Amino acid sequence: MLRTSVLVWLLAGSPTPQARTNPFPHTPQSIETGRRIYFKRCTRCHDAKGKPVLPTDPGATRPADLTRPKEWEHGMTDGEMFDTLREGTEEMAGFKDKLSDDEIWRVIHFVRSLWPEELRRRSYEDN
Repeated sequence: MLRTSVLVWLLAGSPTPQARTNPFPHTPQSIETGRRIYFKRCTRCHDAKGKPVLPTDPGATRPADLTRPKEWEHGMTDGEMFDTLREGTEEMAGFKDKLSDDEIWRVIHFVRSLWPEELRRRSYEDN
């Protein structure tokens, strides 16, 4: 599904997912708004600090550690994170039917606030 969305973006002449940036400013208010959404929608699989909640089924996939973005398979740019949250992955259902695009962008601000300081700072300089 994620590959399809990338193809649609390329065919439509829009920027690639990696090139898109969060349209909302990175402020304490945007982080707090994202935190509230995250606590409502994401804490079944990730705890309050972004660590994976271990599944009770031993064969289930372990959720990503949101504090270690360099280990993510689907990228850590704004666009990659947006597409991962919206469309989902093999391991995680997408949120396009549960969250608006604006809510997804705000969750990204909160997730970035969980990263180590150096990565957090550098990620905003790169975007």
